[in-house]
Amino acid sequence: MTTTKKGRTNQALEEDVIEPLIIAWIELRLSTTNNDFERRWSEATNATFNKLWINVDPEVAEEVHNLLYEDFQQRNLSRFGQVVFHHAYALVRLLDHIENAPLEPADAEIARCAMMFYAGVHFGRDQVDFWTLYLQLRDAVRRAKPALFSVENFDALSESSAEATELAAQAWDCMDKLYGTYYLPRWRPNLAASALSEPDKFSTTLLLDAAALRD
Repeated sequence: MTTTKKGRTNQALEEDVIEPLIIAWIELRLSTTNNDFERRWSEATNATFNKLWINVDPEVAEEVHNLLYEDFQQRNLSRFGQVVFHHAYALVRLLDHIENAPLEPADAEIARCAMMFYAGVHFGRDQVDFWTLYLQLRDAVRRAKPALFSVENFDALSESSAEATELAAQAWDCMDKLYGTYYLPRWRPNLAASALSEPDKFSTTLLLDAAALRD
């Protein structure tokens, strides 16, 4: 049986983006189905996610809807739509920390969200949706003082707070590097300072360290 170009594309998307992000999500023990999410984060996450497809160019609207949804009319997300939704949730959590608790160190949950967001940018680097959400975080970080999640900005951190803050900072540094070496050369070459280069291998060690943090 002949494999179509669309079939090969869908298989690559599943293997290269969706599967590793679902594995990371499960490993980090994050959830968008529990009571805490429904009570505190559902509205903001849905609003953030919906901005990706509301008012899109009519010429590409159907393509966007087909990518994010199994059934657009019923708002049933596709597997790709699910991992983008997870990315939106991680963004909401990070923005909340930056905007409402900028002088507080990261806790375990924030560190896990930072690591999940980095995973999204890494594995989804050829998908515009992940970068669209990342640029919102980058804008917020640019406005934030002092620098995001720097352990140097906090005195007398407990061991657990120091570890969580350091991991969140490392996740941000990895995203920042990916922005300069992949996003700009790939998507905005007129702004790039260097040629496109493939990113370093995703750090499973960082992911497992974040997953092991104590709440």
